[in-house]
Amino acid sequence: MENQTCVVQNLSKIEQMQTRLRSNLEAIGMLNQQESTNHQRRDESKVLLSPLSSPKLQGLGNGSPDFC
Repeated sequence: MENQTCVVQNLSKIEQMQTRLRSNLEAIGMLNQQESTNHQRRDESKVLLSPLSSPKLQGLGNGSPDFC
């Protein structure tokens, strides 16, 4: 009887661990999706901001425009 109790307790612990693992995997999946979205947004921002870093526009913000 004591052995059965131990087995039941261990099965219960295993089920709890499986539940936590599933929850953790779901959280990891959501974090990976957020990271991917952030990476895409960062890349899009770089593309949008890249014309601002061109040599022709660099002199515009310092009071000495680069006229020819």
